[in-house]
Amino acid sequence: MKPRLPLRLLAALSLLAAAASPAACAEGSFTPTDGLGTLMYVGDSITHGISSGSWRWAMHKIWADNAVSYDAVGISCGNSPSNPSGIDAGALYGTRVFNHRHSAEASARAWEIAGRKEGTRFGGSNITNWLGQSGLTAAGTPYAGATFGGDEAPDTFFLLIGTNDLLSDGWNATLGERIETVTADLLGDMDAILASMRAANAGAEVVVLSVPCWTQHSGANSNETHAAVEAYNASLREWAAGQAGVTYVDVNRGLRDVSSEVPFYGVSSMYRAPGTDGLHPNAQGDLIIAGNVAQQLGYAGRTAGQERRAAAAFGLQAAELLAGGIFTGTLELADAGEGGVGLTLADGAALTYGWAAGEAAGAGFTLDFSLAGGLGNGAEGGWDNAALLRLDLSGGSAAGTLALSESAIMWGGSVLY
Repeated sequence: MKPRLPLRLLAALSLLAAAASPAACAEGSFTPTDGLGTLMYVGDSITHGISSGSWRWAMHKIWADNAVSYDAVGISCGNSPSNPSGIDAGALYGTRVFNHRHSAEASARAWEIAGRKEGTRFGGSNITNWLGQSGLTAAGTPYAGATFGGDEAPDTFFLLIGTNDLLSDGWNATLGERIETVTADLLGDMDAILASMRAANAGAEVVVLSVPCWTQHSGANSNETHAAVEAYNASLREWAAGQAGVTYVDVNRGLRDVSSEVPFYGVSSMYRAPGTDGLHPNAQGDLIIAGNVAQQLGYAGRTAGQERRAAAAFGLQAAELLAGGIFTGTLELADAGEGGVGLTLADGAALTYGWAAGEAAGAGFTLDFSLAGGLGNGAEGGWDNAALLRLDLSGGSAAGTLALSESAIMWGGSVLY
């Protein structure tokens, strides 16, 4: 068994990043680094990347922002051939090279990754082939692709699969009637996939992602179909809870439109083409998925490279903010060379933070704040859509209003999260 530290402990250590190899997507051997060791992303088109660099590109940025090194491995490289706007292999984020390796393919099913029956994706191969456990595909033909077994077995697997099994195998209008049988088959395939991962590396961390919600896709748009997939996720969560070394991540936090009358419906601004292809996330949706993964694993979300400044540095103490309960006010941003930022509360009190002339020019800043008390209890008792904080911003094309409520973050009339 390859010794390694748990992901959450690795996150707490925040290990320094090692320089990534410039030979992006090069075939052949690799050298594991410190940090997360070797990762393998396994899945379908959402992981492969249809309309962006996929959530793997967003994860690459998160690992870099947290100074965590890793090596991504897999049998494939790059985005789907149908994606001309994807991130290229070898793209840089800071000084970190994105090697773009994975074991994902558009339209993949869990049953073909598990090798339960022959599929048309991955050249007919399955995870037992990729991890060096079998030299024959499900069809009985020799496998001649890359293998990652023994000392080269991944330390961490990320698995996002099930969308096509649920929505594309069988008439999806009847999915609600078939969900118990479909769930049993899917979880059986998850058992087989997990067994192969464990056989390759008994100490590997396995991160299982929920099936993402969607808006419109082919004929899978009935309330019953949306509800059936949500029910499957509940079963998947329960399955993961019973597996040692498996972490379940609900990727739908912030991706789901909680104000929609359709159950388990996505926020339209998060998808490639919400009216026709509302299944594949765009770059913003990928960022939400990756952010949920990072949060669950204990890593900080992206900071866009800006310096973090504690709320106390702005004079925004919790007692002052909450003395009158939930507040409304105005955040005013001064010119970079003039002074600072001020928050005006409902009672008229003004809290400001100033900086020396020119200090913020071209640098920017981040503002961390929290709200407590006076909130509803979310989905359990209904979401409070009243704006808790509104930021009126002006300046060229960026003019608009940013509103934060219990249910969403809004830019004008669009839901951002």
